[in-house]
Amino acid sequence: MGKDNGYYKQCMILALLVIVVIINNFTPTLPDLTLEARKILLLFVLALILWGTKPIPYFVSSFIILALLMILPPRFSFKESITGFSNQAIYFLLGISMIGNAVARVGLTGTLTKLLFRLFGSGVTKTIWGLCFCLIFMPFLIPSSVARVKTIYPILQNIMNRLDNSDQKIFMKIATMLLGNGAVIMSIVVMTGGGIPIIAATFINESFSPISWWQWFVLMAPISIITMVCFTLFISCVPFSDSAARTDQKTNNIHIESSSFPPKILQIIGLFIVLGMLTCWVIGPIFNISIIVPVFFGVFFFAIPPLSAIDQNDLTSFEWDIFILLGTALSLGNYLSDSGAALFISRHILRMAHFIGLSDLLTLVILVIMLRLIFVSFVACTGVIIPLLSLWAKLTTLDPLLSILTVAYIITIGTIVPIQSPPLLIMYEKGFFSNANQMSIGAFLIIFSVFIIYIHWYLYWPWILPIIGIASS
Repeated sequence: MGKDNGYYKQCMILALLVIVVIINNFTPTLPDLTLEARKILLLFVLALILWGTKPIPYFVSSFIILALLMILPPRFSFKESITGFSNQAIYFLLGISMIGNAVARVGLTGTLTKLLFRLFGSGVTKTIWGLCFCLIFMPFLIPSSVARVKTIYPILQNIMNRLDNSDQKIFMKIATMLLGNGAVIMSIVVMTGGGIPIIAATFINESFSPISWWQWFVLMAPISIITMVCFTLFISCVPFSDSAARTDQKTNNIHIESSSFPPKILQIIGLFIVLGMLTCWVIGPIFNISIIVPVFFGVFFFAIPPLSAIDQNDLTSFEWDIFILLGTALSLGNYLSDSGAALFISRHILRMAHFIGLSDLLTLVILVIMLRLIFVSFVACTGVIIPLLSLWAKLTTLDPLLSILTVAYIITIGTIVPIQSPPLLIMYEKGFFSNANQMSIGAFLIIFSVFIIYIHWYLYWPWILPIIGIASS
């Protein structure tokens, strides 16, 4: 059966490539669509299918897209085809991933997490809310949601072992669902919290107007914290169906090489580096310093003695398929805007929405939710959708900044199945909750997102924008 599925996937990919070539070379173009725009539109649809369903690895499908950019008429040069790889977002993501692992290695997050759990006391309910508070706080110290999950999970196991046998199963079910989803939800509280806010903030800075670290925090902290608290209430109160726990209970502990310095000294040094980075992100715009500069210095200081918490293994273990995918998506996004393909898509979607009677905001929300459900990777989804907004904002009454914030929020929380989110998949594989449990959670979060977005769009964001010095469009 597995070989048959692989054969069918290969046939599907070949059929798609043939269809793209035939349409691009042998069919007449539409009156309001140039040859270049038609080519980009075809490749955009192909990317949606390949990146959304993942029949082949991301880096392979990305190479196909880049090759077709160079070979299908009108042809682009290699330099023109890889413009997205000069975007600082992908290098920011690489550096932040290394720093996230390094912070976990020195034991800083583990120590702070244990302290927070002690403050909230023992018992299932108190510990769950302690975990909620930890997840709200952790993005400031450890940028990677995967690293946050790997750091906190062993602590949950220790807490579970101190509970009564009757409480252990329900505790781990709620705790792993909260950890897997909550680590992603809180990624958007700061622009350095993960791949989605990094891409969104970079696009805002390059395409619209500069947004600083603290301005992003003021705009996104309420919506992410409210979502986190309401989500914690939801999973604490809803009786989820039982699922059989798998026997594989391996922990993904992150270790650091032995050092002659005491662990507390290393943690203090790590804390000072992180606080230094946060300070640079806050005051950097005053001195016209790019947000990626503190990341490069952070990697340097974590890599040298006495910490030595970053080495060659961090580079080899990085998810390079996501790096290649994101660079390709940004290249494709540039040409979606420049060629007029994004304008063509936006006009037709809006025409259909207005015919049905949908508002511009509701149309945006529904479109992003539909695309998020299709995509396996939220990073790929972000890289494809956000470039469309550069022209979407020109055709509607929507504020472009708030539109991008809305897209980042929906993509972050709109996870229906565990495979769509690496932190959630890690927790799902522990075996304490089922796919059906996650579908219930995903449905709740998507419905809740529509409600909370409207509140922020019409009440909070219009009020706070002038206060923080951002002009509303």
